[in-house]
Amino acid sequence: MKNLFLLLLCVPLIGTAQIDTTTILKSNFIEDSFTNFDSLVITDCIVYNKEKSTFTGTAFLIDYLSRYYFIKDDLDKPKVVLKIMTFKDGLKHGISKIIDPINGEITKEITFKETLPFSEEKKYLFKYADVRAESGDLDTYIVFTRPKLYTIGWEKLTDDYSKYLGDEQSVSVFVDDKYINKLLVVTTELSYGSRSEEYGHWASDTDNYLYRVPPNYCGNKVIITNIKIRP
Repeated sequence: MKNLFLLLLCVPLIGTAQIDTTTILKSNFIEDSFTNFDSLVITDCIVYNKEKSTFTGTAFLIDYLSRYYFIKDDLDKPKVVLKIMTFKDGLKHGISKIIDPINGEITKEITFKETLPFSEEKKYLFKYADVRAESGDLDTYIVFTRPKLYTIGWEKLTDDYSKYLGDEQSVSVFVDDKYINKLLVVTTELSYGSRSEEYGHWASDTDNYLYRVPPNYCGNKVIITNIKIRP
């Protein structure tokens, strides 16, 4: 309760002028044992201490609307949110919270139990008539002409090829003339790391600011480890 009074006093100041970071740091939501997320190091979506050991513990992040270019002038969104994240061995684990520090309200709770995947190797047969890379808002999109994907035993796979071959970054390796109209043996495995953003700019900024905790767009994903042209 000792900090709630201070927070209430600062509401007019924070809402109309510069945000008082010192007041937020004194919030009852931030315990002395918590680590400032900005002091941690993120490599391939895994969180490390500065000593380069994987981080286990609770971190906090004071996140400002002004950091998000496409929504920074949105008057309907809070100027600042407080994010509390728990980690185990460098991965999100346990309950994370997004908090409106001005009103002292928890606006979202997310439960994580991230683990590094068991890397099981899989093989597929893949052939396409042509391919091109198209630049989009968030990524370069790979567009195949008449793609055909099979298991190594020639069972046709009718789902979207990304389910088996990975995201745009993964399949960009096929933008190469030597692979066009060739029967390819593609080897994949499950990995952990950065994944493509899911929405357009405005929606991504809103999602990341109000509904996600960092590191964003991380998780298990399919990666291609080898490609051979089948005679």
